[in-house]
Amino acid sequence: MRQLRLIDLGDVSALRSHAAYHALAVGAPEALLLAVPGERYVSIGAYQELARDIDSAFCREQAIPVYRRRIGGQTLFFGPDQQLFQVVTRGHRAATSLARTCQDVLGALGETYHAFGVDVHTVPANQIYLRRSRMGGMAAGRLDSAIIIASSVVYRFEGGTMGRILRPGKQPRFTSIEKELRKLPDCAEVKAALVERLAEALEAKLVPGKLSDREQREIDRLEAEFARHEWTGEMDARLAALRQSAGADSRVTEGAHAAEGGTIRATVRTTHHTIDHLVLSGDFSFCGEHLRGLEKAFRGISTGWDALMTVAENYWLTYDIDSPGTAPADWVAAISAACQ
Repeated sequence: MRQLRLIDLGDVSALRSHAAYHALAVGAPEALLLAVPGERYVSIGAYQELARDIDSAFCREQAIPVYRRRIGGQTLFFGPDQQLFQVVTRGHRAATSLARTCQDVLGALGETYHAFGVDVHTVPANQIYLRRSRMGGMAAGRLDSAIIIASSVVYRFEGGTMGRILRPGKQPRFTSIEKELRKLPDCAEVKAALVERLAEALEAKLVPGKLSDREQREIDRLEAEFARHEWTGEMDARLAALRQSAGADSRVTEGAHAAEGGTIRATVRTTHHTIDHLVLSGDFSFCGEHLRGLEKAFRGISTGWDALMTVAENYWLTYDIDSPGTAPADWVAAISAACQ
């Protein structure tokens, strides 16, 4: 049985809880990280459009920092009343598929809630619900050779605040352990149950460990990087440049498609029914190094469905794309919607 380091960071700053798992993606031994952020913060996916998805002005008014992840997924709202956990894994049969690992971790989280009387159900590929209310979400993706899964156990949740953070039309119902049980179980017991179930799901022995000096330095470096607004707004800058690039013979249009694994948006510049540039955005999970390549693969292609499907299917086969909850047809549907 393989071994994973169990690293419990305890109570840390929001920025440190965000930076730590990114620091372990490149070259570090596999690990399960645990942390409780000292303050509230918003975590947005690598491919989300900040201006479209959240109310940044409200976050500034409430002194709620916004940090962009390097992995995909939906907008997540974390705080001191949640137990954050991140799995960083590589090189094992359970880590060969991002989709499989997502389901393993999601299942372990669901079983943890069940053990304390909270009857949740998982929604592929990255959400947990109790009836019609969201109990939590999950961020997932690949960085370097590592698969990273990030989520939390929700003891309490500021549903009203999250409703204000999200743009109109994006506010689902939210719930928490306290709201459902009207009391809180012992948090140490919940954490122990979570760790046990994650170990079983990942087929791993967890060995208590700590961050190395190199990892500490990398976390310090990433904290400075993630705090920069330029990084948070990078996707918005790419889209703004494309939207302003229409010429006399070209037009820029947008379309979206709701897939099981998240919403895919396509912003496309076409000239005479041929794609000459596009940007793909949304709250999906994807192998980050391949997204720009996928965008480039569609350039010079006609806007017809068959031509687009040929490109997408060939790209999936060539690069063995692993994108939980999305298939080539989902990406073509978003691009086709933009080209109507």
